[in-house]
Amino acid sequence: MAAELGVRTLDPQADFSGHGGDSLKALGTALALERQFGVTLDPEDFFDGVPLAETVARVAREIRARA
Repeated sequence: MAAELGVRTLDPQADFSGHGGDSLKALGTALALERQFGVTLDPEDFFDGVPLAETVARVAREIRARA
């Protein structure tokens, strides 16, 4: 996610927009998550004001649910 946002580190309590995220970065992040982990997120999910830690937890839950 940091690579798609163009940053070296992420603040887990900040939201996607707080890291400079925009619609193109949201699309790239969603595609990267799908490629790397098989988890599908709608790019609009990144703009709901949820801290990145919660987004990562959601991805982890979906990965575990498939195991």
